[in-house]
Amino acid sequence: LNAAKDHTLRSALTPSDEGFLQSDADEELLISLRFMQAVRLSAIVVAGPAASAPSELRIFANPPAPLDFDSGRSNAPTQTLPLTPADVAREGRPVELR
Repeated sequence: LNAAKDHTLRSALTPSDEGFLQSDADEELLISLRFMQAVRLSAIVVAGPAASAPSELRIFANPPAPLDFDSGRSNAPTQTLPLTPADVAREGRPVELR
């Protein structure tokens, strides 16, 4: 929702070493994904240079209302994933979800 115009979610999801996602303002980034049918996600991969990678992901499954930064801070996430430099190595490794 607050991605830089040159570094959008689409560029990050494209299989390429050149695409990445970047916030347009600060170190926080809000990503919203909607699926057309029920899905079960078992893992997530975050790949890139460890120096600029997130240290934590908060996952909100099926939020009752659209998320913004205030509700993301005040509402309890479905799962919080602390990320280590090894989790975010250049190729990334799958981090299991509940």
